[in-house]
Amino acid sequence: MNPQIVRKQRSFAAQPGLLSIERKEWGFALPLYCPRKFRAAIVEIFIQSCRTIISILRSCQIQARKVKATLRMLQHAKRLSDKVSQTCRFFGVSRALYYIWKKRYEKNALAGLRDQPRRPHNIRYRIPPEIVSLILRIREERRYGAVRVSLYLQRHHAKRGSIAGVRISFSQSAPEHATDDD
Repeated sequence: MNPQIVRKQRSFAAQPGLLSIERKEWGFALPLYCPRKFRAAIVEIFIQSCRTIISILRSCQIQARKVKATLRMLQHAKRLSDKVSQTCRFFGVSRALYYIWKKRYEKNALAGLRDQPRRPHNIRYRIPPEIVSLILRIREERRYGAVRVSLYLQRHHAKRGSIAGVRISFSQSAPEHATDDD
């Protein structure tokens, strides 16, 4: 339990189920209406969500600092009449990275300087949906594992499917094709 959170239970005649949660930095109380048996669980959920929000805010602050530093570097290079090598040496950044940031800034302004996901935009070797459905059908009919499904595809359907690809198709479609016992 977080020691900074003070829990007070107020029992007013008009509001018998009121639980007030205060945090010293907030300067206000948050009233929660809930049955007595759920109060501990609700307080824990509330504390977890506060921690999550605080961590998101911290990551946004870190992101803003990085953008500011990158922008400062780009402006520094512009002030030195495009002496990129001096600027990169001063900021401890490679010239290749400088040009990547410069291109992003010219294209998207400040939004281009923010961290971007490292995942590729398109996956080259994605298994086509018809083969995925064939893999899942073979698995349901024959109850084979990834190795046997891969071999079965090669022998009987003249389709190439790696064992890893078959496993990925199993895991990605597991919630959709869950068997119902009803």
